[in-house]
Amino acid sequence: MGGAMFQWLKERFAKQKKTRRLTLNDLVDATPQYDYFYGYEDSVEELRTSIGGLLPMELLYARYRHYTTTHQSVVEWSKKISFDNTLQLCIASLNGNGHIREQAIYGLDKHHQPKTIAFVLRALSDWVPQVRSAARDAIETMLVPEFAEDVLIQYQMVDALLRVRRTDLVSVNKRILKFLASELPADVMQKILHSEHSKIRLFAFRVLSDRLVVDPALQARAVSDHEAAIRCWFIQQLDRLDDATCRKWKRQLINDPAGCVACRVIRQLDEDQIREFTDVLLTASYADSAPVRQSARFALRQNFSTEYFVTEYRQQISEFSDHHVRPGLIAGLGETGTVEDISLMVPFLSSQRGRVRSAALKAISVLSREQATLYLLASFDDSSRRVQQVIWTVMNQRIYPEEKIKLYELMRTSHAHHALTTALNLLAVQRSWDAVIGILFGAANEQESIRQLSWRLGQAWNQRGSSTAVSAPVSEKMFWLKEAHRKWMSCSYNVPDEFEHDWQEILKYVSKAIQ
Repeated sequence: MGGAMFQWLKERFAKQKKTRRLTLNDLVDATPQYDYFYGYEDSVEELRTSIGGLLPMELLYARYRHYTTTHQSVVEWSKKISFDNTLQLCIASLNGNGHIREQAIYGLDKHHQPKTIAFVLRALSDWVPQVRSAARDAIETMLVPEFAEDVLIQYQMVDALLRVRRTDLVSVNKRILKFLASELPADVMQKILHSEHSKIRLFAFRVLSDRLVVDPALQARAVSDHEAAIRCWFIQQLDRLDDATCRKWKRQLINDPAGCVACRVIRQLDEDQIREFTDVLLTASYADSAPVRQSARFALRQNFSTEYFVTEYRQQISEFSDHHVRPGLIAGLGETGTVEDISLMVPFLSSQRGRVRSAALKAISVLSREQATLYLLASFDDSSRRVQQVIWTVMNQRIYPEEKIKLYELMRTSHAHHALTTALNLLAVQRSWDAVIGILFGAANEQESIRQLSWRLGQAWNQRGSSTAVSAPVSEKMFWLKEAHRKWMSCSYNVPDEFEHDWQEILKYVSKAIQ
């Protein structure tokens, strides 16, 4: 069977020029529609899905690890360099037998073909020490100028070397990066620095990390890159720069729009830099990102007390109008203020900007969950996704009985899609009759999307066995349960077949409860 599969591979590549590079995708695409190793038909896409979306190399390994071959065959393939033999050695390097894998890597080293680099890189993390040693020797012979672009193509596998735990491959990774930095043409480096793929750009910056120290233009390009991961990587290189340059970039990055970048910079500041950047840190304490605000206040704790920030937040909020107030000011006061500050935030609940309304609602909820009830229920009609997310987050943590009654009324009378969706999801997560009431009202709603959501939530509620843990409804909920059941029975909507069984189970359970 192994011979039949190899013959199929030969025919597949027969029309291709021998100079064409054999890539991982070539081997995946070349896999026949019949799985010779497991005895059943299985297309490549089906196999890729069944394995769970593993990397292409691991897909190859899963398919070729039981490929029938012998150690002597691998030795023979190693002696004569040809396209067929190189292909056989690539497959043999994925074999389940460690001796065969080791000999295959030796053979690939002798063949010295750029198309074999991916297989040698994989062998660097092999669980057999002899295979790893052979792969280290092989990769050294492949780090030659004519193979530079072929090594670059496998940048993801080069990066993956840093994540290997079986053995330390950091030195190998650095060796490959140093090789690429010295051998790749300048035009190629510029091309990948301008790539639309952020992972390729990040790899390019890592290749040029030594040049970064003395190249201001490259530094500026890293700081201005729109990918936050690249700016985070640049922060790790700041200690390699001279002091003046380091301070310049830190000052700029403290107010970076990405919270993860600003937090990393702030947490790296020493005491001298904190004193120097006090003005910038004070501005960061008004940032929209909560981690940035907290990091800035923590950095300034030696010189500025919490009361200072509370006073500053109050003053700024009082001075700015709706169009100029920063959501971070409102959020910051919610984090440091008192219940008395709620009166300052209530006017912003009617702001024209959704970000301001959501910040005010969240701040009120943080200062006093009890007082927030009125404002949370009034905000259900708000069409802002940010506001709806705040409602969900706050009420999902704790919901009061009077709030549940308001949600019942909303499910029965509201026509706003966003309000119905939030209320339905809040009720459905309750392991009680609250979920059933919300689901019944939703299933009788005139909007198709709300009905579909109700049926899905009802199916999940029934399948997780919630009905077995629910006691008989108390008197105040019986009215709403009967009302929701009556509304469902008076409508004429058809339940989709996929939900029919679970829906009938719920209806039987409700009918028994209201009798």
